[in-house]
Amino acid sequence: MAQLNTFKSVQHKFKLSSAGDSDKLVYKAPFGYTAIVLNAQCANIGSTDRTVTFKLKKGTTESILVDELIIPPNDAANLATGKLVLQTGDELIGFASDANDLDLTLSFLETLDA
Repeated sequence: MAQLNTFKSVQHKFKLSSAGDSDKLVYKAPFGYTAIVLNAQCANIGSTDRTVTFKLKKGTTESILVDELIIPPNDAANLATGKLVLQTGDELIGFASDANDLDLTLSFLETLDA
């Protein structure tokens, strides 16, 4: 039986595509669920500035949440500054200037659609 509400946290070790690559799928709301993103924390564990672009994709429409946001070394940024609602099939995608120095932690609530 499917659970009504489930809090989840997903960690990506760099898992954003390097610049020049295609966008990397970070999360996709599963069929029959709505997800509420509570936090999207991206940390630069490297020794130089890195940039990140983070987007919400609903069908064929993309909305840029942050575009080439600079994250200084040994610092972090929240890529979604408020609650973000994803309906079935909606995706969070992104890419970064370096594939090795950025860690992303995504925290969200998945709730079963009525």
